Amino acid sequence: IIGEWGLRRWKREFVEQTSRRRNIHIARQTLRQLLLQNLGNSQSLKWGHTLVDLSNNKNGSVDLTFQVGDKKENIQADLVVGADGIRSKVRELAIEEEVAPLKYLGCIVILGICPLKSFESTGPLLDSATVFQTVNGHERIYMMPYDAETIMWQFSFPLEEQEAKELSAKGQKTMKAEALKRLQWHAPIPQILE
Repeated sequence: IIGEWGLRRWKREFVEQTSRRRNIHIARQTLRQLLLQNLGNSQSLKWGHTLVDLSNNKNGSVDLTFQVGDKKENIQADLVVGADGIRSKVRELAIEEEVAPLKYLGCIVILGICPLKSFESTGPLLDSATVFQTVNGHERIYMMPYDAETIMWQFSFPLEEQEAKELSAKGQKTMKAEALKRLQWHAPIPQILE
């Protein structure tokens, strides 16, 4: 262990005195569930709609056009949140590619989720509260509780864009095999990936 940090490492008095902001770690699906619960009714959510166009209108709201089956449907909104991933359709329609193009950052990220019931004993790193990462100067694995029963992992390492696309195209099993090959590190990392 080269270094440790975080709330568990610091004395409680220090934590209470600091005004430093902290990030909240929350599983994406949990966040989606909380947002859905707060919509108030199931009529607010529309499934099977593919966004095809958006534009600002004269009255300050946004006109949205969705493909719904073989028809187009128009909706107005006061606010549009683009939470549809790295290749966001909202981003594509709201910001011209020439203005803010996506840039490949030179690394690939492989994600996974592991049920904690797979382990006879979990230990301090798998207590459904601890977030940890391990790095070796080239590769990095980050782990955090997904919920009370599972842990999410995110493994990143440098890879040329074309190689990353080829690896990704080979599917989940091949990507997991690549992660396992590279991550024969301290417990519980290989066990979680298995």
